[in-house]
Amino acid sequence: MGYKTKVQHIARKGSEQFYATLPSALAHALEIQKGEPVEWIVADKANIILSRPEAPPNPVEVEKKTKRPCGTRSTGCSNSATRPGGCART
Repeated sequence: MGYKTKVQHIARKGSEQFYATLPSALAHALEIQKGEPVEWIVADKANIILSRPEAPPNPVEVEKKTKRPCGTRSTGCSNSATRPGGCART
């Protein structure tokens, strides 16, 4: 799920700043507080990461599952015979 926003530019005498707003629904879902310190991390020219050094802990521990290659019994894939060596799904 993504939240779109536009970057604003403020030009003043001798300085300029760019602003990107955080949608209210996202801020509430993440329990972000007014005045909370954050840090921008540049991943590459297309992606930046907003890091929260003082973020509250997750209320529930979520176990991350890794995807298994299609065609294995655990995925329940019935298309493994369609293509040699694997499933027809992409």
